[in-house]
Amino acid sequence: VKFMVFTQDPIGPVPPDSVKIAVKLDQLGLKGTVTVTDLWSHKRVGNFTNDFAPMIKRHGAGLYRITVKK
Repeated sequence: VKFMVFTQDPIGPVPPDSVKIAVKLDQLGLKGTVTVTDLWSHKRVGNFTNDFAPMIKRHGAGLYRITVKK
């Protein structure tokens, strides 16, 4: 998680509108293929192995269910 707090105009380029946030599945204790579901839209995002990297908007968040595929 990165937070940016400004008390004055920031110097430098404006951060991108969205960025990929990589999640290493083995760091969560998950091995093999997992199924990811977006809990806000109730849509299945897909099957992933090793990592999952959703695009998150600058002032946004994501909430996902990660299930080990059997």
